[in-house]
Amino acid sequence: MTSSNSKVGKNMRIAVILFSLAFIGCANSSKDECGDKFLLLWPTASDEFKFQVVHLSTLKSAYELKGSAAEIYYESRITDSGFEGKIARPRLTRAGGGVCVPMDTGSSMALTTYAHFEQLYKFDQQLGVDGQVSWPRKVGVEIHLRSPNGHTHNNAHYFTKADAVAVIPYSHDALTLALNPGVLAHEHFHAHFQSQVMRPLNFALEILTSVEHLFYSGFGIKPAVQDADNGNIDGIGGVNKFIVRSWNEGLADFYGSVFSKTRDFFSSSFEKEGPLRDLGGPLLPFRTGKELLLQLNQARPEKRNETGVGYSYNQGTMLARVLYRIARSGAMAPQNLLKHVVLKLNKIPAMVSPSFSTQVMEFEQVLPAILEGITLNPAACEAIRATVSETVLLRSFSSCGS
Repeated sequence: MTSSNSKVGKNMRIAVILFSLAFIGCANSSKDECGDKFLLLWPTASDEFKFQVVHLSTLKSAYELKGSAAEIYYESRITDSGFEGKIARPRLTRAGGGVCVPMDTGSSMALTTYAHFEQLYKFDQQLGVDGQVSWPRKVGVEIHLRSPNGHTHNNAHYFTKADAVAVIPYSHDALTLALNPGVLAHEHFHAHFQSQVMRPLNFALEILTSVEHLFYSGFGIKPAVQDADNGNIDGIGGVNKFIVRSWNEGLADFYGSVFSKTRDFFSSSFEKEGPLRDLGGPLLPFRTGKELLLQLNQARPEKRNETGVGYSYNQGTMLARVLYRIARSGAMAPQNLLKHVVLKLNKIPAMVSPSFSTQVMEFEQVLPAILEGITLNPAACEAIRATVSETVLLRSFSSCGS
């Protein structure tokens, strides 16, 4: 997306007002209620964001953002059981041609977020994975959270206990997160990982080791801001939590990329940090679990979690880049590859649980599980060879040679 089109953070409020006024001027004199057509800031085929008419087919009423795809909450409070308060009720005006226009920024963001989750609902149905998570999805917009250092901004979170996505206030001069389809898809994927990996893995570990709460609430997926960094990261199991988290983050990036058809969707909202997550970036060999363990042991106690999280995101990006290269190799269409990967998530718990608390895992070991059964072509093999060890290459990807 060009920089001129990404500057919609602080300019969005003005744009919404101007477009609203323009359409209000053309509004029908009758007070017909809004239907299923809305004027929203929406991505074009060339990845630009422009005001377009968007049809919503799953919304029960334009005046209450609740349908089969999602329930949207605005400026609500989130608890372990979900969002408190009422469903978002946008302020709308019916304009010419039956198009309904949000009358303020909050209404526009909430309605656009619903529209993206309607697309995610249909996307999961196309993939055949919609049954892995519950619908409608619970989503909060402009959710105010407090971290130990004060209020947090410019982020989005998946909360495991509430099984909900929260988009918190955005202050940058770029695309607000509530309108970024890649970011919303990334957070939505965490629900898939929670249901297919974390929940059964946690159950298996409790049965096998009789250790209660081995996974701190929310730690393995996306830590709740108010609980951030309080997870138990001691011992081998603590190291492995960061490795599993890297898989979660990397697969979420790949899911967000395929859904948004954008390899670098983070940069639309984070112009400085986003390029570090660009799926088209360079491929490097995966780091080892022993390297992570060494770094954690060398870090000061108050920096250990920060070190582990940094490794998780870095190695997650590498995982996403490998999958992105395979998706572009022609070995399998991107959406088909994503479907294959998501349907293979349930293989992970059995793969890692037997030695989770006794042996440090490797960042690379998830690849054989999620790529099982895929015929790799030379371009895909090149990406594999660039990232995995000789041992994994010979054992799991022998068709790629050494």
